[in-house]
Amino acid sequence: MRGWFCLLLVGMVSAQNPQTKVDSLLNIIAKTQNDTVKARSYLLILSELRSSNPNKGLQYANEGLKIVQKLHWDKGFAAYYNDIGNTYHDRGNHLLALDYYLKSIAHSEKYTYLNATALQNAAVIYQKEHNFPMAIRYTNHALKIAVANRHDDIKANCWTTFGLIYSEAKQPNKAAFYFKKALAVWNAQHNDQKKAETLMDLGDVSKNLLARKNYYLQSKALWDSIDPGYLLAVSNLMGLAEININLASKENLRLKYTPQISRDTLLAQAEKYLNESIAYSKQSNVRQNLMFAYGKMSEVKSLQKDFETALRYNKRNYEIYTEIFSQDNKNKIAELEIRQKLRQKDSEIELNQLIIETNERQKWYLYIGLGLLGTIGILLFYQSYSRKKLNEHLHQLNDELDEANQIKARFFGILNHDLRSPVANLIDFLHLQKDSPDLLDTESKQRIEHSTINAAENLLGSMEDILLWSKGQMEHFSPQFDEVHAMDLFVYLQNHFAGFETVEMHFEDLQNVKIHTDEHYLKTILRNLTGNAIKALEGTENPKIDWKAWRDKKQVFLSVTDNGPGASDAQFKALYDDSEVGGIQSGLGLHLIRDLAKIIHCEISVESKPGTGTTFTLVFE
Repeated sequence: MRGWFCLLLVGMVSAQNPQTKVDSLLNIIAKTQNDTVKARSYLLILSELRSSNPNKGLQYANEGLKIVQKLHWDKGFAAYYNDIGNTYHDRGNHLLALDYYLKSIAHSEKYTYLNATALQNAAVIYQKEHNFPMAIRYTNHALKIAVANRHDDIKANCWTTFGLIYSEAKQPNKAAFYFKKALAVWNAQHNDQKKAETLMDLGDVSKNLLARKNYYLQSKALWDSIDPGYLLAVSNLMGLAEININLASKENLRLKYTPQISRDTLLAQAEKYLNESIAYSKQSNVRQNLMFAYGKMSEVKSLQKDFETALRYNKRNYEIYTEIFSQDNKNKIAELEIRQKLRQKDSEIELNQLIIETNERQKWYLYIGLGLLGTIGILLFYQSYSRKKLNEHLHQLNDELDEANQIKARFFGILNHDLRSPVANLIDFLHLQKDSPDLLDTESKQRIEHSTINAAENLLGSMEDILLWSKGQMEHFSPQFDEVHAMDLFVYLQNHFAGFETVEMHFEDLQNVKIHTDEHYLKTILRNLTGNAIKALEGTENPKIDWKAWRDKKQVFLSVTDNGPGASDAQFKALYDDSEVGGIQSGLGLHLIRDLAKIIHCEISVESKPGTGTTFTLVFE
């Protein structure tokens, strides 16, 4: 009966005009004794007041949360926290929005649609805060759930987020590709609001002003029929105003397009769009839209020679900007991430405690059963059996110990190879400072000091990575296989070699590749290959390194290519010949790469010709 009653409730309210929906819902709340119906009605009220009166909507949401807490209703918590996060997101309060999205994620693990929705919303916050690694991680997680459960609308939202990330990365063609994939879903679902939003995104990445304006006008036509005061409808108005400002301020640009419109007409249209944007933004108290509208109005007034008014709008723009995007906000978001991790750890501890208690009870039951069934004959048999099993276990441990000793030897080889070069560079620089300080001018000294500091920081990162690996391998020096994202490896390499500013590095993972391998072994191989490539590029003009990841049938491939001088086959003999031996001065890199690749079942091939560069390819089954 509860489910049928709620369907009837939603049908009754949806059939009414927007102005009467809130009153109808409040009337239902006053008459019903069903707490679930009350909770869902308060959530609908929050949705109705989201753009017109968000503060009032949040007050009703708090009343609904009290009922959800009384019912101990996880799904209700997930839905409320997500929608409250949306309301704060609309108002430009990224800090509170992210906090509520993370709470929704914690409560929605059993509900795939809500969980994927909250993950995607959190990804959007990270994207707007320019934390692209976290945005990609949360989007990939949401997309995985959406694909597995056929949530097409969430898939489209994920593609939109990827489009926004590529747009920020100045790759408009890739951004447009993802936006068009999302638009196809919204067209199939006849979702006018999402179509309007995606048309705006396509306009944003269009280089041609007329194409951009056409997308914005299509979006405006949809928004006018849905809700012209909606947040994104206001953003679309400002986009149209911005195009008019560009055409008005650049005569040569304006004359390229037909039909031509006068400068004064363009500015008047822009001012009209912006006045509407400011009015709607004040009504809904959306700080971010208000900030952009003030900034664009300042430009309009400057072009109209009204400099006093332009200055006033510019000051208002700056005040709101510092309020939204301050460093304190970013620090608080980092604190929220830590709090989320602590909540997860607390849940894990609670679960582990429950498992321990259960195991303890089972252990006592077993003892009682053995006591009832125990006889002298059985005990003697058990003793003999235990001795046999112990001997087998000792043999197995001896074999594992022998294998661990061999791998440990390779581990110390890694320490020698990875730590030797940065330390040698540091010593050379210190000797140069001591013996011939006059040889260095101030600029050269600062450049070398900067390079040495970067090398030392990379060395520290390598030592921490190796220490973490050694702790994880303390019990058994053997690889621990798990699923590893190629993009996570690329982010690690990009951060590790960030000090080599003269070398252009590019990373490509179009298929969101995952590799079943040992993360630490593979990181060591990739780090050595990248370091060798950087050394090979010394003296090369416009040095470049390209890392790529792709999947072909049942195999996964990683490749690294440099545009260095290349080398002969004999110089790579150590990759294939176990009997090939290199000295300490020449390094152990190829030997380590070869041995570690064998351990994690990875095949390595190399293609290199003098003068054309070198490509290493790693193949995983």
